[in-house]
Amino acid sequence: MRDTRFQVDVYTKTYSEAATLKDSILAAFHGFTGAMGSSTVSRATVDNTIESFSDSGEKTYRIIIEITLID
Repeated sequence: MRDTRFQVDVYTKTYSEAATLKDSILAAFHGFTGAMGSSTVSRATVDNTIESFSDSGEKTYRIIIEITLID
């Protein structure tokens, strides 16, 4: 088995936009099995999510989502 790990970073101007995108990404990846490109994923997991906010200049909401795909 081979693990492929990647991170998705979401940046938005409102928390509701960030939360909506996070929910969509979680729904798409958590528990996913099947074909992805030329590979077959036996299992996908969302390993971690981190939320932060920056008010330096422009207000920015950031959500980091860490995902693992297992072939």
